[in-house]
Amino acid sequence: MVEVWVKKIKGTLATLLTMVMLATNCMTVLAAEPTQPAVAENTIDVSDVSIPEVAPQANDGSEDDGIMPLGIGGYSAKYTNPTIGYFYVDAPGDGNGSGTFQITTHDFSTNPNINTVLYRPDGTCAGQIYITGNGTKQMRFSNAIPGTYKIVYSVSSDVGGWISAWVSS
Repeated sequence: MVEVWVKKIKGTLATLLTMVMLATNCMTVLAAEPTQPAVAENTIDVSDVSIPEVAPQANDGSEDDGIMPLGIGGYSAKYTNPTIGYFYVDAPGDGNGSGTFQITTHDFSTNPNINTVLYRPDGTCAGQIYITGNGTKQMRFSNAIPGTYKIVYSVSSDVGGWISAWVSS
């Protein structure tokens, strides 16, 4: 979701930049000859003008382009061997009032019962997801604010596996 917004923003910025460059070029031409009257020999045929196409480039994550996501967004994963534990998801951005909490569990060789509870950066409980074995579930929650979210989990067996968590709006 965040990647889609970043691509849209970059595409919009590229279009605006192209329009500004074209407008600047038109103003430069008009300003260069303000005293000449418009006559047929000084006009140009716009069908001969080529406008370069500017394609937005996707950020591969290797550089910080300074664009903040709309809403919040973050991901983290933890290999769980103990039956009870916690980990954090850093979700920067700007809050918009509602969010999504998604859990994916994988590589569990048995089908343990897994309970996860999401805590907002201010320490209040945002909700919980209960899942059996390997799979994906999500829930909506209110008051999605930027910051570090805490995921507290419990697994019904001591068999290890991965818990991946996404927090977004």
